[in-house]
Amino acid sequence: MNFVNTALFSAILTGLGIFMLSGCTNSAPESPQTEPENVSAERYTFTSWSPQVEFAGALRNIMRQNNLSAHLHFNGFDLNPNVYALGAFENLKGEILILRGTSFSNRAVGDEAVFIDLKDEAAAFMVWAEVEDWQGFPVADSVRTFAQLEAFAALQAEVFGLDTRQPFPFGLTGTAAELVWHVIDWPEDDPVHTHEKHMVTGPHGVLTNIPVEVLGFYSDSHHGIFTHHSTNMHLHFVSHEENEAGHVDDITLSSGATLWLPAR
Repeated sequence: MNFVNTALFSAILTGLGIFMLSGCTNSAPESPQTEPENVSAERYTFTSWSPQVEFAGALRNIMRQNNLSAHLHFNGFDLNPNVYALGAFENLKGEILILRGTSFSNRAVGDEAVFIDLKDEAAAFMVWAEVEDWQGFPVADSVRTFAQLEAFAALQAEVFGLDTRQPFPFGLTGTAAELVWHVIDWPEDDPVHTHEKHMVTGPHGVLTNIPVEVLGFYSDSHHGIFTHHSTNMHLHFVSHEENEAGHVDDITLSSGATLWLPAR
């Protein structure tokens, strides 16, 4: 099952009513020390494996060195239908999101964020993977917060058979009760980077009760590369109905979410 073509996404939302990721920074809380309650998952018997995750550039080079230069150019980059990616544009002028080889990337124009073509664009940093098929899992109703989602994604990936010692992509679909987001638009004359400044430098806000498709990358060993030090995951989102997209700073889930993991 592919995560998630537009027809399937619409069917999920309308047929099942389910809930359901910025020079990118994340103000999300630390991961919990205990697993979420009421988590159940089928264990699989095949040997653990992990999809290949690639990245270019690093968040710590942005934050510590003000290195906003291009580390990946989209001219020549293979945007085939199995590509899933997130990141930030060169000079931190917008957010990158690629689903099924299609770009939902955007950039500030005045006070609004607008979708742009990737032609002739470059990324200051990006993380990506190629996934042909996805397996969906219901998210437990007890999983509501950003930190609980982080714990649930790691647990479900482990019981599904993914090697969680390696990074992996995941998806989330449904309706966000609340989603805090931003699209970075970094000023050229500011060399001092903080998470708080990244969150408000460019279009940003809070969306409520909004249907979304979220792409995330999980790793507990890539802090400062494609995740921040306070979290093991990096999330970007798109709302196809509301024509909104960006980096997820925080999220509160409604019940009925679906988590999508790469299927072997």
